[in-house]
Amino acid sequence: MLLSKAEKREEYSGVNPSLAITVLFLSSLGIGVFFFAFPLFAFRSNWPGGWLGLVFSLYYLARLLVAPIAGELADRYGARVLLLTATYLACLLVASYFIFPHQYSLFYIQFGLGISSGIIKPVALTLLASQAPSGRQGKAFGWSNTATNLVFFLGPALGGLLFYSFQMERILGFVLGCMFLSSLLVHFLYPRDGLVSLQTAKERQAKRNTSRPGGQMALMAAVFGRTLGISALLVFFPILLTQKLAGPAWSTGLLVAVPGGISCLLLPFTGKLADSSQRSVLVLIGMLVSAAALVILGSCSNLAAFISIGIIMGLGTALSLPSSMVQAIEGTLAKGRMLGIFQTTASAGFLIGPIFSGVLVQWTASAETGLIAAGLVGLLSCLPLIIGSLSGSQRSVFLITGAVLILGSLATIDQHSSALQQNERSFNSPVQRQTYANLAMGGIVHLKTEGTDEKTAQEAATAAFTVIAELENDFGHRSPRGSVGRINSSAGREKVTVSAAAFHLIERALHFGKLSDGVFDITIGAVTSLPFYYQQMASKDKAALVDYRKVEMDTPTQSVFLPQEGMALDLGGLAKGSIVDAAAAELQKAGIPSALIEASGDFYCYGERIWRIGIQDPRSDGLLGVIEVQNAGVCGSGDYYQYVDSDNEERSHHILDAGRLTSAHQSIAVTAIAPSTELADALATTLFIMGPEKGQTFLRQFKDCSAMWVLPDKTIVTSPSFPAFVEH
Repeated sequence: MLLSKAEKREEYSGVNPSLAITVLFLSSLGIGVFFFAFPLFAFRSNWPGGWLGLVFSLYYLARLLVAPIAGELADRYGARVLLLTATYLACLLVASYFIFPHQYSLFYIQFGLGISSGIIKPVALTLLASQAPSGRQGKAFGWSNTATNLVFFLGPALGGLLFYSFQMERILGFVLGCMFLSSLLVHFLYPRDGLVSLQTAKERQAKRNTSRPGGQMALMAAVFGRTLGISALLVFFPILLTQKLAGPAWSTGLLVAVPGGISCLLLPFTGKLADSSQRSVLVLIGMLVSAAALVILGSCSNLAAFISIGIIMGLGTALSLPSSMVQAIEGTLAKGRMLGIFQTTASAGFLIGPIFSGVLVQWTASAETGLIAAGLVGLLSCLPLIIGSLSGSQRSVFLITGAVLILGSLATIDQHSSALQQNERSFNSPVQRQTYANLAMGGIVHLKTEGTDEKTAQEAATAAFTVIAELENDFGHRSPRGSVGRINSSAGREKVTVSAAAFHLIERALHFGKLSDGVFDITIGAVTSLPFYYQQMASKDKAALVDYRKVEMDTPTQSVFLPQEGMALDLGGLAKGSIVDAAAAELQKAGIPSALIEASGDFYCYGERIWRIGIQDPRSDGLLGVIEVQNAGVCGSGDYYQYVDSDNEERSHHILDAGRLTSAHQSIAVTAIAPSTELADALATTLFIMGPEKGQTFLRQFKDCSAMWVLPDKTIVTSPSFPAFVEH
């Protein structure tokens, strides 16, 4: 018996929605695992950062271009052929790696996965929208988004398990399995003689009469703002957490996953709301909440605040996502076309977000700025939706108020710009200057060079950043394949041969520990390797593991041995300074006559230029003052960087007194100046713990070094040779 198209839709409505969600989940999971492992593989293979950034941009560009075409084709020819084409294409590309296993083949695979994803997502959603019963599309979209959002949890988790040996074959095998399983599901469960098209010819002819360009443009603007914010969050939130909290990588990953986890829990319920409530209100509230939370996120500084804002962001996403998708196809027969445009708009946000925020982060040296700016774009992108929901008189009042606020903001920006230009003119000279920045050492590293041409400066900066990346990996106690990571993992079992740079740095650190009588102790890693170590008292068994005198150095074999299991080195007290010195040496080797290097508050400058450096007020966002330095390293330590406040008004922070294994409280901030950044870094940590009375006595044995202490009562104490403030 022949069935009409309407009858076929009703017959398949119980099968196809779950089929579409399953295919969407499997394909997204495969791509998510690849997305986790690919950057790690590229980083460990020393790929140029620009190439990696380009290929990720090309992935989103492929999705952006393919999605509207795929949606239109889904309306005309149905989902089956398109889903099979996309999954077969992904399978062929991934399988080609096993035939031609060249690492740069991953570029083509990444781009091909972008094309595949650009087809699968809008087509599967079109199938879902067409087969879900009327009035239940919000519920269907809620479950589909729950499935895809789970990838934010499962992708990194599975990727980490599969990538434990740092080989891509297991990752690609998993991707191939996901895509092949998806193709089998479509091949056997999607009816061959079912819907040739998700839209009849009569419906296609009528669709031009059902479009609502004004309302849809307002919705797409808001969708763009939301995805721009999400992409900025994914890139810069981990950096912000690393700067603010002293947790390991897995705890940072959990905090990053909070918004996605909350939205996963809520989407099945908010999807039902999208079917029964005022969708436009849910869209607007959800997007405004998400964008506002992103703005507030930049000012968070402790664990509770990050978790709270993450929950709010997840709530905003859950409220707006299914409702915005239903609203996109509401009142139109061209569901595939509209969902294709929806996915294209979302991909545009993912493409532009990291670039937009990255430029601001590089310009301002602040991850907070990038996140705040992305949140502001999200708020502004909601304006068309807000204006469209207002009556005529309300709209006029809103527009006038908004114009006044915008003009005021522009005036403020203009004043700030004029001040910057005036400041630049005050230092103006015929000397050529260049500025470069890159992400490293848990923050943003800035290089400022003078006295050479741009080509030489660019090559020198690239070489310096390469050295920084290599040494950071080698010295970091959380880098399992670096020298320090291997020493720690072999504690109590065997000695480890390490790099020359790491061996000599450890030697100097142990010597400094001896000079300070153990106040500076790199074996504090037994405690600092624990997550959020500064929030709790270390156990007595850990105290027995902290003793720099137990470290065994074997010079002929250049090896290091920690004799007790559980011992660990943490070179954080001087490693950053040592890396900054190495970068400066690289610049000097390249012929740069004058430069300033800044890494999250640690500075080194050399050359004829006298540099002005601001000293942070430990209890406010301003500066205590500005000093002038030349040919020196300047480093700071303070209790305001990573901390939690306790009930007794005494902060628990990341700088531990090795003797007591608790946070040091003799000072709240110290600034040290020395001929090298490594020495300034070690002095800043040690003098912070000692306090000014003992610290000034200790400081006398170091030539050309000086320090300034800020005490708990905000009294300032300086050593005799510390430079006076030139500005307050």
